[in-house]
Amino acid sequence: MNSKKCLLAVLAGAVIVFVWLNISWMVLEWHGIKSVNDQEATGSALKAAAPEDGVYAVPAWKDKDGKMLEPDEMAKAAEAGPFAFMVILPDGKKMSMARSMITGFVIQIVGALLLCFLMLMVSGGSGSDFKRRVIVAVCFSLAAGLMPALSNWNWWHFPIGYTFATIADSLISWTLAGLAMARILK
Repeated sequence: MNSKKCLLAVLAGAVIVFVWLNISWMVLEWHGIKSVNDQEATGSALKAAAPEDGVYAVPAWKDKDGKMLEPDEMAKAAEAGPFAFMVILPDGKKMSMARSMITGFVIQIVGALLLCFLMLMVSGGSGSDFKRRVIVAVCFSLAAGLMPALSNWNWWHFPIGYTFATIADSLISWTLAGLAMARILK
């Protein structure tokens, strides 16, 4: 296989996924992320309750002494509410859209490299290599989208709309990328 073709396929795949995710998040806005009613009060309460950077859950899994709660205690606290799973950076975060976009694109390149590798492993047998590579891309997109999204829905109760949008993002972006990559690798 020509290394220039591989590089072109990886770049095309990364660009397609990058563009789709930007459209999905900035134009479609279908993920359903909401804002709290009082950002200042919520921010103050979070700073007081979570003094260091980390991933937090409410109800907490452990008591103040670090002892794990019993499952029935957890269940009662979760049912009483609130229930939350959140990343907290109490001192804030310097946001840079440019840095996030560049990092996002690098992540897409890594994904496209992995997909390209898998696509190149599929050849021979019945049917066309193009068809097999597209099937690999669809399977890749489903695995990449379904497993983490459904785990978060199951364990952390992410809303079903957000879960479906996350799965759709993966399926649409990586299938489109896979079609382009399979065509280039043909």
